[in-house]
Amino acid sequence: MAQGASGPESGAGANGDRRRVEQVVRRCRAGSAGQDDYTFLFERFGSQLERQFIRWGSSVEEARDLNQETFQRIFQGVESFQGTGDRLFESWVSWIWTIARTTLRRSVRFQRAQKRPQNVQSLDALEDSARNVARLRPPQQEEVEEGEAVRQVREAVDELPEQERKCVILFYYQEKKIRQIAVILRLAEGTVKAHLNHARAKLKVGLQDRFDFEGDTDDRA
Repeated sequence: MAQGASGPESGAGANGDRRRVEQVVRRCRAGSAGQDDYTFLFERFGSQLERQFIRWGSSVEEARDLNQETFQRIFQGVESFQGTGDRLFESWVSWIWTIARTTLRRSVRFQRAQKRPQNVQSLDALEDSARNVARLRPPQQEEVEEGEAVRQVREAVDELPEQERKCVILFYYQEKKIRQIAVILRLAEGTVKAHLNHARAKLKVGLQDRFDFEGDTDDRA
């Protein structure tokens, strides 16, 4: 994949657009942003990043997935963004571009890992997170060996349809809000809730003998 292309055009927007970006970024960093703010940032920079992933050698479908993953990481880590002052816009562009390059490198490593034997875990992040899932709790009457519990949860999540799987990972493992997931996956909030409810029902069927399922998905909108 060719490297070295330039990042999003930091000077192309009008002053009004630049000011709006800075205002939205400040709200996101302060935790006071609304869905419109997240949507604005995605629409403002997403197409540029997607085109750049294609220039780096990704297919259109791969570029779309990489773009969504990049913004997932941007929104997840926006509170740690350090840009301030007159250079906030340039710092923001540089920051999201760095995340895009990191996302691409991680994708390449992941693709290489897929060439390993099938018993290598396909969702490594879930291995560290499984026992912390808020709504999948081992029953008190039975001690479930941790490695077995991790394997069962991971396999069950892996078998979900793609969109349901993404919603589960974002909501339960990365603790994203419904509105954030909607922006990241370009879905309506109601659709996200439906995916989560369908996924919970499927997981319950497969794991009900080993885990207790509690609560619903509407308490973190």
